[in-house]
Amino acid sequence: MAYGKNGVSYPSVTTILGMLDKPALIDWAARMVVENLKENEEVLIQAAKSGDKYAVVDLLDKSKDAYKRARDKAAGTGTMVHKAIENYTIMGIEPDFDKTEESQMVKSGFEAYLEWADRNHVKFLKNEIELCDEIIGYAGTADGVCEINGSLYLIDFKTSKGIYDEHKYQISAYKQAWQRAPENAGKDINLGILKLDKETGVPEFLDVSAGHDERIRFFNALVSAYYKQKKRRLKNNPFVQKYWGNKKEEVIKVNLRGGKSA
Repeated sequence: MAYGKNGVSYPSVTTILGMLDKPALIDWAARMVVENLKENEEVLIQAAKSGDKYAVVDLLDKSKDAYKRARDKAAGTGTMVHKAIENYTIMGIEPDFDKTEESQMVKSGFEAYLEWADRNHVKFLKNEIELCDEIIGYAGTADGVCEINGSLYLIDFKTSKGIYDEHKYQISAYKQAWQRAPENAGKDINLGILKLDKETGVPEFLDVSAGHDERIRFFNALVSAYYKQKKRRLKNNPFVQKYWGNKKEEVIKVNLRGGKSA
C-alpha cells in the first residue's frame, strides 16, 4: 500500500515491515491446510472409497488456499472492530451486532475496548491519524492519540492472537512520523499497543515506550533497505530516484568455474 502526500507516493509502514521474515506464519499456514482437510474428512473418505481422484485433487486445491481465506476473514473482522471503536469514540455511535459468528467476534473485540477504556480513564483526542515521514520516506495510519490515566499516548489496536515485535516497530515508526509534524515538534509521547481478543473479549494493554530509540534505528535501516532492494513505482518519490534513478541494475555474469565475466 502507498500513501500520497503533496504529489509524492510513499510506502506504508506495514509494507516496509513486510520485508521481515515471519517463520511463525509458515507454521500457521500449514495448520490452516491441515484444519481444512480435517473439516472435509468425510469428503476424503468417500473419495477414497469410490476412487474419485478428482474429488481429492479438488479438495487439495481448495485446502492450499485455506490460509488466505482465514487471513482475509481475520483482517475483515479486525477492520470492523476498528470501525466500531472509531464511530463510538468520535461520534458516540453505539454499534449494533447481529447473531452471526463474525458479528459476535466484533462485539467481543469492541467490548474488550470498552472494558479497558473505562478502567483506565481513556480520553481520545484524535482517531485514524495519517502520518508521513518525508525525511526517511514512509507513511502510515495510527489508530489514535489519547490520554490514558492522564498521560498522552500514541496507540495502536490489534486483534491478532498476540503482540509481536513487528507491532512495536510499527508504533515506533508512527511516533517518529508524528514528531515530524510541525505541530508536534519537540513533543514527546508514550507508546501503547492494545490487543482486543475477539474470542474472549479480554483486553491486553502493553506500554512499549521503552526501547523506542533502538527500534526506530532498526526501522530506519529497514526503510533504507526497502528502497535499495525494492524498485517500486512510487510517484515522484525522491528516494526511488536516489537509489535507482534511470539506471539499470548492474548484472555480473559468473561462469561455471566461478570466474567473473563481462
